[in-house]
Amino acid sequence: MRMLLPGVAVLSDGCNVYALIEGTHALLFDFGQGKILSHLRRHGVRTIDAILLTHPHADQIAVRPPPGIPVYASAEAESHLTLRGVRAFSKRPPASPVPENYLPLPRGLLSVHCELSPGREFFWRGRLIRLIPTPGHTKAAVTFLVEWNGCILAFCGDAVLASGRLWQPHHLEWDHWSTGGGRAALWGIERLQGLAIDALLSSHGEAELCAPQRVLGAARKKLQRWIGLRENIAAGSRVQWLAGKRHTESFSSILPHLHRFGANGIILAAENGEALVWDLMLEEVKRLPGVLKELGLRRVDAASATHYHDDHAGGLETLRARLGAKILLPTGLAAILTEPERFDLPFRPDRLTQPPEKYLRRNRVWRWNEYAIQTWFFPGQTKQHYAFALEVDGLRVLLSGDNFFPPDRWGGSGGCSHYNQSRPEHFANSARQVLAWKPDILCGGHQATFAYSASYFQKVIAWAKAYEDACRELGYPPTTRP
Repeated sequence: MRMLLPGVAVLSDGCNVYALIEGTHALLFDFGQGKILSHLRRHGVRTIDAILLTHPHADQIAVRPPPGIPVYASAEAESHLTLRGVRAFSKRPPASPVPENYLPLPRGLLSVHCELSPGREFFWRGRLIRLIPTPGHTKAAVTFLVEWNGCILAFCGDAVLASGRLWQPHHLEWDHWSTGGGRAALWGIERLQGLAIDALLSSHGEAELCAPQRVLGAARKKLQRWIGLRENIAAGSRVQWLAGKRHTESFSSILPHLHRFGANGIILAAENGEALVWDLMLEEVKRLPGVLKELGLRRVDAASATHYHDDHAGGLETLRARLGAKILLPTGLAAILTEPERFDLPFRPDRLTQPPEKYLRRNRVWRWNEYAIQTWFFPGQTKQHYAFALEVDGLRVLLSGDNFFPPDRWGGSGGCSHYNQSRPEHFANSARQVLAWKPDILCGGHQATFAYSASYFQKVIAWAKAYEDACRELGYPPTTRP
């Protein structure tokens, strides 16, 4: 433990734990692994009046404090700190999206007061402790402002580092595609910029005891660049949507033998009346026989998927059980779908009760009726992502999943997220495959059918390098998540 200022101590203990000391009393900001208690005793502190938590991450309070030390946090942190909240969070169903908290507590606190808010003052030994919301590292993150011997101290948690970077910025990925967490963090930094702060005291790295405005300005600039690139994978591209012949709102024919059905489903029709189906959701399976009848097809022969997300692979088991479809899956995808409990991944569907009838090897050609189909390893939105290249009605068609969209759909991408184990270079590598093959039509997920554009995929490659640089500037290499 070292003294930053008279009466202000810090100990690095999984995170930076700060203590305000007045006589034999102390107030703690975060708790780490609790080693601060023995250090304070050696400095004559006999009473810990309270612990104020900047945000509900496990490194902020890795162990339960001794009974009698009250813990206070923001009202928004309740579901991540209480016994009931932590228990419910740990029992999220397999198909849950990206979690709100990437570093949850392993067990809830026996007693915690989740009642702090900007409109509710907290006093310690006659001093007013002010609370400023600085979300980003969870929606519940806050900064505490204290006037101490004429200085305004900001105990800012993981809102910003002294280097002008952020600690583990993947925590800003509140979902797998948007920038909600990043924009919230930017709002918090801008809020702090508007205050007369003398010292930023962060949860990791060095405490910044001077030039807080310089630090906040640098972080703001890096965040703005990161947000701009994350929201636009191929800015300025012009991509032609292909609507095809629309039968109903969720059923259309792209080519005489290629059809779209439901949110993501693709139906390939063979001359013998059989169908091969990709990416069908569970709730859409019961409507599929009626669609096949309208198309003049007699049965579903086989089914596959581009990636493991529930809205693309959730219908596989039912297609096999109810309609007798054979399951054809790339080897890497089959591993996730047959033993999903082994993988901490979002949007996992229920497990397949039996292995697939056929394993598809990456970059190999296989035949189904009159079609020669090549399975590409096609990482992007997820690491285990696949595309299927084939010729239909004289045109080259690529069934591309959720990697690429026209720029007016989600900024051009289904998202580059650590929780999905995706990286910018994955998108670049997959874009290079598209440029080399030059398909006529891309059938992406969520009804996104569009014409091939070389300039679009060239911009994706340039974007990947720029986004990787922005990630590193912000504070983390764009690797798969820790």
